Amino acid sequence: MEKVEADVLGAMRAAERTIVQRNVIRRAAKLPQLDVDHELAREVAVLTRRAQREAASIFADDLRRIHRDTLIEYQTTHGPEFGKSISPAYPWFLSLSAAPSCSPLLGCIFQK
Repeated sequence: MEKVEADVLGAMRAAERTIVQRNVIRRAAKLPQLDVDHELAREVAVLTRRAQREAASIFADDLRRIHRDTLIEYQTTHGPEFGKSISPAYPWFLSLSAAPSCSPLLGCIFQK
């Protein structure tokens, strides 16, 4: 986790330099200055989310295996149609057994 924090910190410093450089260019072009605090907060949010996704990707294979094993167990107990008639209100559940994607409850932990 320390490596992730160090990566985020380094990326934040790079983002701050980029924002300052953009402000210099905007000043030369007589454009309004960027709100450095706002831009930096946004960049921190993006970098933090990216780091969380990378950290969670470690467990993606385990989660897929658990889902597959659980589905097989329930299909054995409740019939082969179990899990194929899930309400459209929960499409995220189907996405676990299909291609990696984001879900409202689990976030983007399967995204690469």
